[in-house]
Amino acid sequence: MLIINGRALNLTTGELMYLGETILLEAKVLAVFKALYASRGELVSQEALFAQVWGDTIVAPNALQRCIAQLRKHLGDDNKNVLQTFPKKGYRLQPDPGDTPVQSIKYQFYFAVGLPLILGVALLLNVLPTKRSYQLSTIQPLTYGVANEQNGTLNHDQLFYIERGAATATLVRKNLHTEQSTPLHSAADYYGIPSISPDGSNLAVVALTMQSDKQKCTQLISLQLTNANQTTMHACPPFAVQQLYWVSNNRLLAVSREHIVAVDPDSKTLSADLLPIKLQQISGSYWQDSKLYVMGLDQQSIPTLWLFAYKLQTSELSLIKQTTLPYTSDQPAYFSVAQDGTLVQQHKDRVYIYRDLRLSQSLALTEYQQLHFTSAAAPDQWLASRIRTDRQVALLDTNNTRLAATPFDEQDAQFQPDGEHIAFISNRSGLQELWLQEAGAVKRISPEQYIRSFVWQQDGQAIWMLGAEHINKQLLNAQPQRLMPADDLEVLLQHISTSAGEFLLALDKSAQLILIDVNRQTQQQLFSGAVHWAQLSNSGQVFIATPDSPSIKLLENARLTDITALQQQILQWRFYWRDDQLLFADKQQRIMAYHPQHNEVRELGQYTADYAVATDLQAMPLRILANTTGAEHAMQVLVKLDLR
Repeated sequence: MLIINGRALNLTTGELMYLGETILLEAKVLAVFKALYASRGELVSQEALFAQVWGDTIVAPNALQRCIAQLRKHLGDDNKNVLQTFPKKGYRLQPDPGDTPVQSIKYQFYFAVGLPLILGVALLLNVLPTKRSYQLSTIQPLTYGVANEQNGTLNHDQLFYIERGAATATLVRKNLHTEQSTPLHSAADYYGIPSISPDGSNLAVVALTMQSDKQKCTQLISLQLTNANQTTMHACPPFAVQQLYWVSNNRLLAVSREHIVAVDPDSKTLSADLLPIKLQQISGSYWQDSKLYVMGLDQQSIPTLWLFAYKLQTSELSLIKQTTLPYTSDQPAYFSVAQDGTLVQQHKDRVYIYRDLRLSQSLALTEYQQLHFTSAAAPDQWLASRIRTDRQVALLDTNNTRLAATPFDEQDAQFQPDGEHIAFISNRSGLQELWLQEAGAVKRISPEQYIRSFVWQQDGQAIWMLGAEHINKQLLNAQPQRLMPADDLEVLLQHISTSAGEFLLALDKSAQLILIDVNRQTQQQLFSGAVHWAQLSNSGQVFIATPDSPSIKLLENARLTDITALQQQILQWRFYWRDDQLLFADKQQRIMAYHPQHNEVRELGQYTADYAVATDLQAMPLRILANTTGAEHAMQVLVKLDLR
C-alpha cells in the first residue's frame, strides 16, 4: 500500500482509497503511475512511457495525456505539484515528503508473537525509530518601521537589512540589544543580501545606481563597519550581479543569473567564470563554510538545487551533489542553510524543508503572508523577511466606495439580512474581532474575543461567531452567549432557522461539511468528501462546490449531481443563498442569480477584479462586499521551527 497526497493506493489491485471511498484505477492509468513511481523524482520521457505501458501497440496520440489527467484527478493534484509536466519532454512524479509505502502484515500470529520481542529489543538498544517533523512555532518581529524592511543578515547582535522607501533604498544596521538603528548607505536599490566578512570588519553589497544618461548600473560596494568608509570594488560589471559573498577577508564571490566569479577587492578585478557545469539560469544562492548552494534551472529547464565546494587556494568550484526541486523557484529565490545542512525556503503558500538536499517536509503558510528566509540565526531559528499584504473591505454599490479605509486588516464583510448594518472582521484593537458599521459609525461588538468566522442569523437580529474554541451568539445590543465548543470547526457558512429548530452549516478543519443542531448541540456530516463551500435552501436543498469542481452541484442521496442550468457556470469563489436564490460571481466577471424552482440563471450585473473575492452579495439593489488587497509591508523577523 502506498500513501500519496493523502490517498492510499494499492499498487497490485489499483484500488485508490480516500475519505472512505474506493475507486479502481484503469489498467493503463495504473501502469503509467507504476512507471512514474519506479523513477520518482526523475523525469520520464513520453517515449519511455509509451514503450513501457503500450509496447508495440498503436494507440491514439492523446492516450498518455488522458492517463495523466486521470491520475491528477484521482490524486487531487489540481496544482500539478505531485505529477509535474515538462512540455515536449515528459513527466515527473514528485510525491510529498509524507508519501511512503505502508507494509501490510499478513500473519496475525507472527505479529502477536514478534511485536513484543521487537519492541523489547528496540527499547533495550534505544533505537526505536521515530519520525520527527518541524512545526512553525513563533514569528518574532525584529524591526517595526513603516517602510519595507527586507533582505537581512545577522552578525552576532547586529542586524543588517535593506529599508526600501518610495524613491530610494537604505542599508541599515540595527543593534538588537539597544534597539538603535543607523543608516549606512543609500542607493536607488540593492540586490541580494548584505554579506559580512569573516573578521566582521567589512560589509559587501550590490547597489543599484542611476547614471547621468539614466541607465541603470550595479556597483559592488564594500563598507568598513567601524567608520562606514565606502570602497567601490567594481562599477558596472559586464553582467548583472545578484549577490556577493565574502569567502575570506580579501576575496569575494559574485553570483549573477548565469555566472559565478571571484572578486579581488584590492585589485578590483573579476575572475573568469568559475561554474564547473553548464546551466540555464541561477535564481538564488547561499554561502556557508566553503560551500555554495545554488538554485536554478539546468540545461533542460528542470528546477535543480546544486551544492558546490569552493577551494580558496585555487579559486575553484567543484560540484558535490545536486537534486531536482518539486517546483520552479521564484526570481529571486531566497533560502537559508543551517550548520547541520538543513535548508528552508518559502515557495508560494508553503515552507519547504530539506535535509541533505532531500525534501523532508513542507509547512503551510497563510495566503496573505510570505517568509523570505535569508540566514540561519540558531539551530532552530531563522532570519526572514516577513512580507504580507493589507486586507481591506470593498463595497460595490452606486458610490463604489471602500467600507473602511484604515491601516488595519478588514475582511469577510456581510450584509445584515433585512437591515442596513454591515458586519466585518478587523484587527483594529490588536485582536481579530467582529465590528459593525451602522449609520456611518463603526463599533466593536465582540470585546476581547478572537473571531475566526461569523454568519448573520437568518432574521438579521443576531450574529453567530466562531471563536478560538467556541461558537457564540451575539445579539446586537447584548452580551455574547457562549453556546458550544467548536475547536474542530474551520468556518461557519450559514445560519438556518426552521420549525425543527436552529441550525448552522459549517466546514471542519478537514473541509468536511457539517450541519450543527444548535438546540441539541449535535453535529451531522452531510457529505463524505472535501467541500469548498456550501449553502442550504429554504426547502432543504444542499448546494455544494468542491475543490475539484468549478461549478455548483446539488447534494442528493449523499452524492453530488450536476445542475443543468449551472453546468457551464464557472464559479469565481463562493456563493450565497439570498432571497430564495443563489447569488454568485463567475469567472467572466458577472454576478449571477440561480432560481432553483425555475432552474434558470440570469445576469444581475458585472464586477471588476477588485471584487473577485466576494464575501456577500445582494440582488435588489445589486451590492457586493469583497476582500481586496492593499499595500505590501515587509519586516525582519526571527522564525522558530520546532523539531518534534
